[in-house]
Amino acid sequence: MRVGNGHGIRGLAATYYDHAAKAGDTGLTIRVGITAVGSGIAHAIVQSCRMASLPLYLVGFDSNALAFDAFDCDESHVVPAITEPHYIEHMLRLCAACGIEVLIPGLDADLAILAIHAGRFRALGTTPLVGGPEFVRLCRDKLAWSRELNPVCPAIVPAWTAAEAAALHKTGQLALPLLAKPAHGSGSASITVVSNPDDLTSLVNTDIVQPFILPPPQDPAAAAIRDAIARGELLQAGEVSLQLVFAKNGRLLGRMATRNRLKQGIPVEVIPTDDEPLWTALRPAIDHLLARGLWGPVNFQGRVTESGPRFFEMNGRFTGITALRAMIGFNEVQAVLEDLFDVPTARRRSLKANRRRVGMRQVVDRVVDVSAVPQDLPRPPGPRAQRKRLAVVVTGASGWLGRHLVRALLGDVAVPQVTALVRDVARAQKLWTPSERLQIALASDPGALVDAVAEADLVYDIAFARSGAVGELADSLAFTRRLISAAIRAYLPGFVFVSSEAVYGFSHPTPWGECLPPAPETPYATAKLAGEELTALLKEASPSSWVTCVRLGRLYGAADGLRWTEVPHSFAAQSVSGQPIVIRGRDQVLDLLHIRDAIAALVRLAAVERKPLFPVYNVGGGAPASLLEIAQCAVEAARRLGRNATEVRVEQVDGAPSRSGLDIGRFRDDCGWVPSVGLRQGMDELASLALRECPAQVGTSSAPSRS
Repeated sequence: MRVGNGHGIRGLAATYYDHAAKAGDTGLTIRVGITAVGSGIAHAIVQSCRMASLPLYLVGFDSNALAFDAFDCDESHVVPAITEPHYIEHMLRLCAACGIEVLIPGLDADLAILAIHAGRFRALGTTPLVGGPEFVRLCRDKLAWSRELNPVCPAIVPAWTAAEAAALHKTGQLALPLLAKPAHGSGSASITVVSNPDDLTSLVNTDIVQPFILPPPQDPAAAAIRDAIARGELLQAGEVSLQLVFAKNGRLLGRMATRNRLKQGIPVEVIPTDDEPLWTALRPAIDHLLARGLWGPVNFQGRVTESGPRFFEMNGRFTGITALRAMIGFNEVQAVLEDLFDVPTARRRSLKANRRRVGMRQVVDRVVDVSAVPQDLPRPPGPRAQRKRLAVVVTGASGWLGRHLVRALLGDVAVPQVTALVRDVARAQKLWTPSERLQIALASDPGALVDAVAEADLVYDIAFARSGAVGELADSLAFTRRLISAAIRAYLPGFVFVSSEAVYGFSHPTPWGECLPPAPETPYATAKLAGEELTALLKEASPSSWVTCVRLGRLYGAADGLRWTEVPHSFAAQSVSGQPIVIRGRDQVLDLLHIRDAIAALVRLAAVERKPLFPVYNVGGGAPASLLEIAQCAVEAARRLGRNATEVRVEQVDGAPSRSGLDIGRFRDDCGWVPSVGLRQGMDELASLALRECPAQVGTSSAPSRS
C-alpha cells in the first residue's frame, strides 16, 4: 500500500536538513496532528515526538480543553466527541485550517473512523496514520481477528462466543480457567477470569472467551499468576509485548519486544527481551495482515508458554509505552514519520533498542497557568480584568536596564507584584520609591530565588556580566542555570531572556534576521548564546509556557545609571565640554536602541495576548548609523544648546569596519512595537544631561567594544 497526500510533503524533512546545514533555523516544520491528547496513548506519542530529531510542530485535538497533553503541544483545539455526528467534518476543517500533514490517532475509537475517511483527509493534504479499513476492522473485533488469523498462525489464540465456550466446556473440549473480555474493548478493561462453568452463563453477548495462557512453571511470575487464578483474580505479569513498525511499502522498519508487568492494565515495568522467537511465531499472521492493509505500528501481546509464544491481543496503533520504548532507543513514531516523508536512509535515526536499559512508569503531574485554560471553563474566583494581571520577577534589577524596567512595571496597573532580584539589597533599596508592590530579594540566596519564581507569572532574566567582565561570565551562566532549573520545577508560565545582538558576530551582512545562524566572536557573545540555549530547556520541559529570547541592539539614552565612557554617551559629553571627538573607523555601523524603546518592548511582551511566540526576537533601533554620523549628531546637539563647536577627528584603522543592524520586523509584527526615539532626539537628551552633570573626564576613546 502506497501512502501519500499528493501535496508535496514527501521529502520535506530531507529538505529541512539540507537547509539547516547551510543556514541554521529555516522555520520549516512538519505539522503533526494528534487526536485524543488526553489519553495515555497520545501522551506516549507526544513525548516520542518531542524526543525525535525531526522538525515537528504538534497540534493536539481533544474534546476536553484540559486534556493533559494539550499543554505539551505547540497548538491545541477543542473538538466534538468522536460520538458526535459532525466530528469528522469538524476534524477535516481543522486539519485543513492548521495545515496538518500527518494525523496520528491517540484513541482506539479513532482508528476506524480515520481509516474510513482517509481519502477525504488525503485530498486536503493530511495523511492519517492508520492502516486500511480491513486491517482496522480486525484490530477492533477480537473475535473476527482470532477466527481469521488462528487458522493461518497457530500462535494467535482461538476465541469463542460465550455460548460456544459453554458448549465446548460441557463436552470436555475446553478446560478452565478461561479469560473473558469485550469483543470491542480497549486495553484491559472488563477482563475477567472464568474459573467455573457458571461464570460462562453470566457473560453478555458481546463478550468473547479465550483460553487462559499460562507461562511455564519455571517462569518467575508463574506461581503468583496461578495463586491469583485460585482467587478468581487476574494478575497481568509475565506478559510480552511485540511492537512492529512497517513502512508504507510494507517493509519492516523495526521491531522491539519487552517483558511487562502490568497494574490495572497499565505496564509499570518494561524490560527488553529477545524478539526473534516472537517474530518467527507471528510471521504467517504478519503476511496475512499486510494483505489486509497493515501499515505503520502494530502491537501484539501475549505470553511465552512451554509450547512457544501465544498471542491474545493485537492493536494497530502506537501504545502507552511507545515513549518508554523511545527512551530505550526505539523511537517508532520518528521511524514512521521518516518513512512517510522520505527522509534519506543515511539521515534516519537508528531504530534499535538498548538492551541494557529497563523501563518503569508512574503517574505524571502537571500544572498550567490559568491563562492557558479556555475561557468557558471554571476559573479561580475573582473579577476578570480586561488584561491579565502579572506577578513579575526581574533579575539583574539594579543594573541600568533592570532598574528602569522595574520602574516601568511598577507604573503598570496590570502588574500587582514586582520582585527585584539583586546582588546588594541595601544598595538596591535606594533605586526605587518604596512600594507595597515591590519586593527586593538577594539573587544569590537559593531559597529567595526559588520562592520568587514559584510565585511569578513572568520572569525577565537580565542579570549578566558586562561585556568587558570576562571573569564574571561563568557566574552569570551558573545563575541562569539555577534560574531555569527553578522555572522548570515551577512550570513557570512566562520567561524572557534578555540577550544581545552580539550573538550574530560581525561577519554577516546586515540586516541580521532571527533565522541567521549565530556566530559569536567574543566570550561575552558566546556566553549570551549559551544563556539562550539554557532558556530553550524551559520550553522543552514545559511547552505550554511562554518563553522567548530578546536580542537587543546597543543600548543608549539619557537615563540615570548610564556610563559616560561608552559610545554614544561619550560623544555627547565630549561635544558639550568642547573636547575633540576622535573616531577610529568612521564606517563602523551601530544599531543604537534607546533605553526607553527597550523598556517599552520588554513591557509590551507582558501585555501581548498569550499566543505562540518565536524562540528569538530582534529588538533594535530600526535605523543603524555610522560612527561618523553619530559623532556629527552629537556635535549638532551641543550647538543647539549654545555650546562651542567641537572637533571631530577621523583616524583610519586597518581591516573591514564592523557593522551591526537588526531586522526587527518579526517583533514588530508579532508584538505591535516600533522604536519611537530617533537618533537626533536621543542625542539631544544626552547632550542636555551631559551639560547638567558636566563629567570631569569622559575620555576620548571612541571605538565601541565589539561585545
